Amino acid sequence: MAKKQSAHVSIKPSEAEAGGNLGFPVGARVTFLEGSCWATWGEAGESALKYGREADDPALKLIGEVEGQDEPKTVFLGAGKAARLTPSEDGEYLDKTEGSTATGVHQSTNSFVFLNSLVDKKTHGKKALPEELFDGPVSKLLVGLVITAGAITVKRDGLVLEEGRKAPPPTLVADEIVEWPKAGKKLKAGKTTTKDEDEDEDEAEDEDEEEEKPKGKKKKPAADEDEDEDKDEAEDDDAEAADDDTDIPEAVEQAIIEALGSPKYRKGIELSKAFTAAFNLVKTHPNKKEIVGFMKLTDFEKWLKSSKRPFTVDDDDMIQSV
Repeated sequence: MAKKQSAHVSIKPSEAEAGGNLGFPVGARVTFLEGSCWATWGEAGESALKYGREADDPALKLIGEVEGQDEPKTVFLGAGKAARLTPSEDGEYLDKTEGSTATGVHQSTNSFVFLNSLVDKKTHGKKALPEELFDGPVSKLLVGLVITAGAITVKRDGLVLEEGRKAPPPTLVADEIVEWPKAGKKLKAGKTTTKDEDEDEDEAEDEDEEEEKPKGKKKKPAADEDEDEDKDEAEDDDAEAADDDTDIPEAVEQAIIEALGSPKYRKGIELSKAFTAAFNLVKTHPNKKEIVGFMKLTDFEKWLKSSKRPFTVDDDDMIQSV
């Protein structure tokens, strides 16, 4: 059996390299469930090892709840040969096999045909999935995705056909995307954001509201507004000076650095998302209240852009590792 190495390849349809089995009824509404992942044909059972398939050849394992059927159905879509690609140990990625020069799934495979159908804007319009979703774990792309199943027949040179069959069997495509996956990006007022990020922001905003609840203080008269503005300016100056007399800023820096190391932010953290990214990593910190208070400074973004930080902010307002 070919050895694996930890080197994920792209599953983006646009980066597929040039070069069956339809189990969901055409026209049925299918909701993909937990357990959908990259696997091998060996997991599909001995009966699947035909037409040149080997047990360790990779396949996309889809577990779908079919509307009107009591039990979920499992479908395997081929992803090529084990000499090129093998599933990662957790099934979330495809790794290139040791000695392989593969960079993506092959365009001739059924898994490509299905994945490519998900990004087809001519078919799905605004509901077509953006390729950014293909960067992370495959479960994030699939779990919760609801489609109307379709089928197309793909002609391939050298394909071994079942006896008596003149054409290859059809393979699965998405005729319609009914609902995006749970972790998918949602279009909201022209802004693209992931549901996970929305939930994180909601939690962070709840924390803000809790900390901003009035504590019996009366509103100052308008005559004091100038004095308040002067005080705000002084507080902005204090924010930078805080680096020298507390470890709270250091905790924020470490949270940002840790977030930058996660797959979710492999392309960087939007400056406007920095609060949420850091908040998610300091939830259990003993000084969480003080840290959140620090991040709520008016000039937090200015603080993040300071040359003193152990990270940088590029021209697109994306925080990047140094």
